[in-house]
Amino acid sequence: MTSTGGSIVFVTVLLYLAIAAYSAGDVENPSPSDSKQRQANAAELDLGLQGRKWCMPKEDTSDKILQENIEFVCNNGIDCKPIQPGGPCYYPKNAWSHAQYAMNAYYSAKGRNSVDCDFNQTGFLSDSDLSM
Repeated sequence: MTSTGGSIVFVTVLLYLAIAAYSAGDVENPSPSDSKQRQANAAELDLGLQGRKWCMPKEDTSDKILQENIEFVCNNGIDCKPIQPGGPCYYPKNAWSHAQYAMNAYYSAKGRNSVDCDFNQTGFLSDSDLSM
């Protein structure tokens, strides 16, 4: 067998494995509808998180205010490295997603008291982790 023939077999096997993984659901579909489906699936599962709350930014909050919330959190003892370039929560790269991380991290670090999720009335407590 020539190296070209070996390469073709190797690529064919990789393609087969990729198709099998995708068909089995092992590969994420990054579409927005998939995200909503994952949220619905998570809500149906008992993950031992009953009664847990997450601090989230309100959807109508401007990017300017969200950035102010992020700066407040990061300047008050919360590790914001996860939302910095190269961090695991950097993407999606937008103010709402970064504020979502920062505001919930602050709320959690301060003991999960509702007052620590107010952020001048731009935060709310959710029964679902909307970051999924």
